[in-house]
Amino acid sequence: MNIDNSAYPYLQVVFLFSGFGSVISGLIAELIILVVFREASFAQIGFQPLIFVGLFGCLPAFITACILAFIRLKQSAKNATEITFLTGFLVSAFYVAFIVLYLGIGSLLEVGVLLGFMLIGGVFGGTSSIVAGYLTLPKLTKSCFDNSARKAQDIDKDSAYSKHR
Repeated sequence: MNIDNSAYPYLQVVFLFSGFGSVISGLIAELIILVVFREASFAQIGFQPLIFVGLFGCLPAFITACILAFIRLKQSAKNATEITFLTGFLVSAFYVAFIVLYLGIGSLLEVGVLLGFMLIGGVFGGTSSIVAGYLTLPKLTKSCFDNSARKAQDIDKDSAYSKHR
């Protein structure tokens, strides 16, 4: 997806995305808790959800960042938001599934609970991936002086004109 493969900032994307992704997921969890418990204030809830979810989300954010860096995704590429959400959704859903399966499933009802947790964790991870992607993925810059597309069209027109002569 990147035209110039040598200039992609792999380490910057991986480390910044991992850091921002886990902090953003902690902030989203904090905001959800504040909305659910409307009487509580930020001081009453404290930083525990922010820290817990941030630490819990480090590994899926790191895996998502590695995948996005491997495919050299840029922010302004076609379907970048969808790719970022889908990657974050799948990694987070399977991460939650792995943890729930590690704890053990003993009945069919728990399979439904597993799917519910996977859906919630996936949406949560996908949403934080989109925000982290906007903050960390490199932008595809195009100069206003770049005439490469126009030059390619002129070459095609010239070659078509010379064939008809």
